[in-house]
Amino acid sequence: MTPGGPRGRLNLIVAGLTSLALPALVRAADHPFAAPTPTTIPASPAGLLRVVLGLALVLALVFAAAWLMRWLRLHWARASA
Repeated sequence: MTPGGPRGRLNLIVAGLTSLALPALVRAADHPFAAPTPTTIPASPAGLLRVVLGLALVLALVFAAAWLMRWLRLHWARASA
């Protein structure tokens, strides 16, 4: 392959993009990421109650949708017979 071919152009583009991103990477290395420290305890009785009630609601909706589909299927079968 010739240096000016498609592969050479691709290498040139990758090198150019890398040289543009390098200063940003150096600046990011000067300031390492620090995760914020939590100020409250995440596991509280009220939070646990919300999770349990939310789960119960989702399960109730799933069972209600299953019951409704079964009921509709039975009625559609009777109507088409």
